[in-house]
Amino acid sequence: MCILTVYHSAVLSGRHAGENMVGASRAYKHQSMFWSDLGPEIGYEAVGLTDSQLSTVSVWAKATAKDTPVASAGTEVDSPRAAPGEEQQQVPTNQSVSEAVKAKNPFQDEKFGKGLVFYVRDKKIVGLVLFNVFGKVQEARDIINAGYTSDKIDGLVKKFNLYSNDH
Repeated sequence: MCILTVYHSAVLSGRHAGENMVGASRAYKHQSMFWSDLGPEIGYEAVGLTDSQLSTVSVWAKATAKDTPVASAGTEVDSPRAAPGEEQQQVPTNQSVSEAVKAKNPFQDEKFGKGLVFYVRDKKIVGLVLFNVFGKVQEARDIINAGYTSDKIDGLVKKFNLYSNDH
């Protein structure tokens, strides 16, 4: 978990406890988040309950050069994400596997590098992971807090501009 997330949760929960001590009587509903960058081209942000034992629904879209942690951060001063200008490392591939995939995959030249994973319990969305979709954590929190069910996912995807090239 990111130190900023722990700090943010501590500040919010402390403030909330103090307000309740003076009579606010409100339930604590803040959904904490965590994030990580898995290199200069892949990053994710997660909100809510992201348990591997839950059912998931995934929605993926083509990625552009703008859909990376580096592009999202702008500069290191703006964000704790990967530093701009890092060189990308080439991952060695096995030619026979690669050729087999190309022969069977009609989308071989497509790069479906951004997407959403909705975590579902009893048909209710309880968590989201946003892969290479940045700046949409509050939208994810709003979906979880509103109690949306998995049959609404098609409409909820629009909140993330997943298919837009202009974000």
